[in-house]
Amino acid sequence: VASCVGDVFDSIDDETSSWFEDSGSERQGGSSSSTSSFSNDESDEAAALASARDALASLDSREKIVDRIAQGINARYVKMFGFSADDAGIDSKELARWFIEGASCTVGDDDVFVYTDGTADVFADSTSVPVYNFVSAVDDGARSLATGSRTPTKQQVAAATETAKEHASSEYAFIMFSLVKTDAGWVLDEDAFVSDTADHLFGL
Repeated sequence: VASCVGDVFDSIDDETSSWFEDSGSERQGGSSSSTSSFSNDESDEAAALASARDALASLDSREKIVDRIAQGINARYVKMFGFSADDAGIDSKELARWFIEGASCTVGDDDVFVYTDGTADVFADSTSVPVYNFVSAVDDGARSLATGSRTPTKQQVAAATETAKEHASSEYAFIMFSLVKTDAGWVLDEDAFVSDTADHLFGL
């Protein structure tokens, strides 16, 4: 088992190295004016690392990200039940924050790559409850409450949601997101996080 686990993480490291090397060569050799080489400024790298960790610790206060997760939750409920979480009396934003608070993201000391164009790529090992698994558990619970009815009621779905929160389990996710350098320092690229990373991290 230990050997298998080691193989898995070796594979992840290989994929990360490959991505990193390809990205670096594209930035260094590309023709676009936005391409750039790797920065060797250690103080800048340290500042970006600190900002990356702070950003992950404050996801629940970033309305764009909370809204994206809430939208994903509502879409899953509509697909599964024919009505949104909000329609069932469940505050989708509060549920989104519950998903965020339950997530754990770790950025290693060597997992932030800073470029001279004022951007940085960040890699993180993460665990979180996938929304698609959660909604499936809600469906199972709601149908057991429906006692033979083919379609659970909104009240039953709401009750099953609370039960699912008590028994939810996290899964591993390997994520990448971006930072941009501003006059105030390094900040999370929220638009990029919303359009890509959030979906992967939370299984939307």
